[in-house]
Order: sequence, then structure tokens, then C-alpha cells
Amino acid sequence: LDPAATLLGEAQWAWLAERLAEPADVRILCSSVQLAAEGTGWEGWSNFPLERQRLVDLIREKRAEGVVVVSGDMHYADLSRWDTPACYPLWDLT
Repeated sequence: LDPAATLLGEAQWAWLAERLAEPADVRILCSSVQLAAEGTGWEGWSNFPLERQRLVDLIREKRAEGVVVVSGDMHYADLSRWDTPACYPLWDLT
């Protein structure tokens, strides 16, 4: 695994930053792969540590409360919690 690998492009990050800056009580982030699950052995944000941290940093920077994740690409249901440093826990429903 390349720790410098990216999941999103700069245009996607810019779009996401704009959406996270908008007022909202709840923000549903849809991802093709799991964000919160660790060690699945498959594709997931955990395979892109710099991108995953960048997402947490962006949520914190934009003060975007109420982010929940809906993810896919697994052949089972899962509810994962990621206790992020310096941010609230992120929940991921697969």
C-alpha cells in the first residue's frame, strides 16, 4: 500500500469543502467504500490514511457538525464507529 495514495481528486475536495461549509443539522456523506471500518482486508478509507485524515481535518476546519457516512462495496451490513482525534466520532452505515 502506498500511504501517499489518494482517493479523491482536488476538484472533489473543493466541492466537499463547499458542501461542508453550508449550514445543516445533518450531513450525509456517501462513499463507495467504508470510512470507519478498520482491517476489512478490502478497499476502504483506512487504506488511504492521508485522505482519511484530510477528511477529518476538513470536517473540523469547516465546523461541520452532524456528518454521518453511508458506504457500500461490501456484501454485508455493518455499522462502524471511528473515534477520530480532535473530532467527534464518525458513524458509517454500510
